[in-house]
Amino acid sequence: MRRFFGAFTLVLGALILVGSPAFAVFTERPDYERKVPAVNVTDDRGRSVPLVSVLAEKKANLILPFYTTCHGVCPLAVQSLRSQLVVESNGAVLDLVNVILVSMSSDDDAESLSEFRDAHKLPGSWKLVTLDDTSRQLLFDQLDFVFRREGSEFVHPDRLYAIGGDGVWVATIERSPFQASEIKKAANLLLARADSPYVMALRAWFLNPNVLVSIGGIGLAILAFLFIMYLAQSKIVLPKSTN
Repeated sequence: MRRFFGAFTLVLGALILVGSPAFAVFTERPDYERKVPAVNVTDDRGRSVPLVSVLAEKKANLILPFYTTCHGVCPLAVQSLRSQLVVESNGAVLDLVNVILVSMSSDDDAESLSEFRDAHKLPGSWKLVTLDDTSRQLLFDQLDFVFRREGSEFVHPDRLYAIGGDGVWVATIERSPFQASEIKKAANLLLARADSPYVMALRAWFLNPNVLVSIGGIGLAILAFLFIMYLAQSKIVLPKSTN
């Protein structure tokens, strides 16, 4: 019986692992304090420009770290993003976003970026850029993107960053395949922030955990005060202790 139960548990666990898809996870940053640094990037045409000039004001900027010689996660993430923006949404979401692929490899240059664009048939509106080592480290440190090189490959997270036109890191989408619904959620959040900065600042204030705790404490204090006032008005005599 124990053997049967053990075997059943293993089979059930395997079925759960195999049958459970890895869905993309959308996370909004509550503080809106992180901004991309003032660094220069080189695009697939060999032009060196400030990173901030690559960002779009009235679109949702989506930054996807990658490298051109990747044979694992990167091509899948890029194709997932392309599929969701161009195919699944019939291009409706594509008009809302500005996609920027940022290389994590110092080996990438304008030529390898251009070859990667052609090989994966990426839309002409997408930006593919690389940076010098110092600028790359500054950018990825600011985005909490931790990666390391192992031989010719990199070990890195599968992550898409939603960045405002002013360079502020607003949200993150973890794990591909990315979903059009999550991308649209990030796009709408960024566009709302661009149109109503004061409303979004108030939203960010309310999303701060410390603010929520403070509001909860104030709410409890008010309820306690109102209860005491109710007792006073009702002239309810509390039972005295017999000790």
